[in-house]
Amino acid sequence: MGLFVYGAIVWNLLISLTDYEGFGQAPDYGDLDFEMYVRAATDSGVIDATVNTFILIVAFTAATLVIGLGLAILIDRGIRFENTFRTIYLS
Repeated sequence: MGLFVYGAIVWNLLISLTDYEGFGQAPDYGDLDFEMYVRAATDSGVIDATVNTFILIVAFTAATLVIGLGLAILIDRGIRFENTFRTIYLS
């Protein structure tokens, strides 16, 4: 498992540090640089996308927890049509 998971992660990291453009040529491991990562870290579009992704993750997690808690409370209470609600919710 370590070879196929962690080995693939390390190989992809090494490939990302080269100028490899796909199949047909061998990657040049002699010229490893972080230029692409530096450009991405200073690009305002990438920074905005990263911030938006984290906001979406937090908002989605909070909304999911609130909706799930609300549905769990509705199932636990003795409300009218409880069995019908359980059937719809749990199926």
